[in-house]
Amino acid sequence: MSNFKKVFTIILGFISIHFGWITWLFLLYFLTIGIDFLTDSVLALKNGNWSSTIAREKLWKKCGSFVAILVSGLIDLLLQLLTSNMPEYHLFFPQSVLFLPLVIVWYLLAEFGSIIENAAKMGAPVPDFLRHRIKSLNETISSGENQSKNTSTK
Repeated sequence: MSNFKKVFTIILGFISIHFGWITWLFLLYFLTIGIDFLTDSVLALKNGNWSSTIAREKLWKKCGSFVAILVSGLIDLLLQLLTSNMPEYHLFFPQSVLFLPLVIVWYLLAEFGSIIENAAKMGAPVPDFLRHRIKSLNETISSGENQSKNTSTK
């Protein structure tokens, strides 16, 4: 086993022990962001319409998702602080992590949908049931985005 593999394994083990399963959600999200950006870029190159401006805008959108994930983690922290320091307030759900995993999974599902769409546009065969589920998922995510946009403008 090479030294790189040993160090990499030790680092992942350390992260898992100290941060738990949330770490794996983060790692999976980072991986899907990379795959989505790569497939977007390859598809744009294939179609002859790659643009650094569009690529930069997509990266800014990804940065915005990191901010939303950070805020969800801060909300979880706030709930922990409130419930541990104000015993008269009880939440009816486990307050250690609530919003952070939900937000990460929401973004993960959007990334998975985008990757599958890109693969299909590249010409890869995608099973009909998967296309149907991805379409349904994208509609659900889009309706959630529209609801949040509508409530933020009121």
